[in-house]
Amino acid sequence: MSGIDLLEMIWGGFLRPATASQLGAVSRCVDRMLPAHVLYMISTEPNFEHVQVVKESDLVEQDLPLADVLAEEFDIISIDARFVVVLPAASVARAVADGREAELAGAIVAGVTDAIEKSGFVGASTGRSFVALWHCYDTLTDLGLDRVLGVSLARFMAGFVSAARCNVSLADKATALVRGRVVPDPQSVQNGALLKSIVISGANLPMNVLSQIMTLPAHAYFTQSIPAEADKVGGL
Repeated sequence: MSGIDLLEMIWGGFLRPATASQLGAVSRCVDRMLPAHVLYMISTEPNFEHVQVVKESDLVEQDLPLADVLAEEFDIISIDARFVVVLPAASVARAVADGREAELAGAIVAGVTDAIEKSGFVGASTGRSFVALWHCYDTLTDLGLDRVLGVSLARFMAGFVSAARCNVSLADKATALVRGRVVPDPQSVQNGALLKSIVISGANLPMNVLSQIMTLPAHAYFTQSIPAEADKVGGL
């Protein structure tokens, strides 16, 4: 999404901050599963159909960051390293009506993860943040902590996986993980365990700090792979 698109939606009255009634349990699920600050916006633009994630610091015009526009138009105070999630109004309404908020939340987290990969934060852009969160959520699901977190983890994971596999940047990594072609090394397991503890604690972290936890050390991920022939046996 370009800065011009965002400005046109804002100035055209198609983009506004999301309300609690619009989001239902979506924001609670995201906030519980992603320990960082996220700002939600709802778009009623008829042709806007997919979740988009941008940084508040992104420029929408030359020398004009999105944060300044949000402050001017909506009195929203900027938070350092916060991402803005732009949601199609129709998609949110369907998810809330159908009780699929956790699924949409998973898709949102996949989008934020992709944005982290492209953000320029330390250690990003190599897929490690996505892999770390994957192992964190996979472990939480295996442990059956739905009641502790107040989230349907199976539905959340379904949304996370589906969105990742449709994302150009994350598709290969997501497919490899789904097919069991990646064997985590001890450091990736340790990072996933740390993220799991943070998620369970309910803490919120600045996005740049969260990114460092997810991505360091640099050598930790994809150190081993199962041959592609494994796909032929019960492959997805």
